[in-house]
Parts: sequence; structure tokens; C-alpha cells
Amino acid sequence: MRHHPWLSQGEDSSPSRPSKPLLKRPNPTIMTIMFGVGYDPYSARVSLANHQFDEAMGIYLSQALQRISQCPPQQVHQ
Repeated sequence: MRHHPWLSQGEDSSPSRPSKPLLKRPNPTIMTIMFGVGYDPYSARVSLANHQFDEAMGIYLSQALQRISQCPPQQVHQ
């Protein structure tokens, strides 16, 4: 579907890789959770480092987003 002319008018249809890594070091808490549900920590880390948009990266990013959404909003001091 991504290769349909309507969706890729004048552009390369493949997603571009970010120039910078998404993260320098994975969150150890999230990696522990992933290990607990059966993901190999090394494979998950390689997946994140290589920007492989696979199941391991999806699980990691969904856990990270869940953690961010649970943080209380920071107050701005003026």
C-alpha cells in the first residue's frame, strides 16, 4: 500500500533513517520488563541501535511512552 502512487507522489516510498540514534542507552527498567516477557536483552538493544522497526522496538517504545504518560506534569516556576 505504501508504494501506491497516491501515497508516494514525488518522494521515495521507503522511510528514511534518522541521522541520530533514537536513544543512547535503553532504559534498564524497560529492558528488564522485556526480559521478563521473553525478549533477549541483547537482541532488543541491537534492534533499537539499528532502528529496526520490529516487534522488539515496538514493545520498547510502547513501554517508554507508557512511562512518559504516567509522569506527573512538571510545574513551571516564573
